[in-house]
Amino acid sequence: MQGFRALDMQGNIRTVTYAEAGQPPILYRYHPHHYRYFFVDPDHRAIAETDGHFMIRGAFVLMGERAPSESGYSMRVNPKAVYALDGRLLLDNVYGYIHETLGPNGGLFVYLDERTCVLLSPDGSTTPVPDAPVVELAFTGG
Repeated sequence: MQGFRALDMQGNIRTVTYAEAGQPPILYRYHPHHYRYFFVDPDHRAIAETDGHFMIRGAFVLMGERAPSESGYSMRVNPKAVYALDGRLLLDNVYGYIHETLGPNGGLFVYLDERTCVLLSPDGSTTPVPDAPVVELAFTGG
């Protein structure tokens, strides 16, 4: 039996079997060698899919996608979207996020472009961060 890592509705990461992978977990890795990740809603419908990576930070799921390179695609990933754990898309096509630490009240600092930073709260609301430093797009992973 192949093993998969899954996030259950209580936010706990657990190991599931192939037969269970399409059931209650809302976030799971389709195959340990293909790096396909699916974000699934409580009704077991796929909301999003990536061949990059995902990170769980507090109340958020950060989805990434592989970055194009001169030789096709690299295993490096670009930020792509931020979801709530209940499956709501909070921000799409994000420029980047600060993943090392969460902000006030479990918020997430998200850059919409190299100059525009907002604090994304777990309820999906955003608060501008006027004094945020300008950042460069940096690849994560690989």
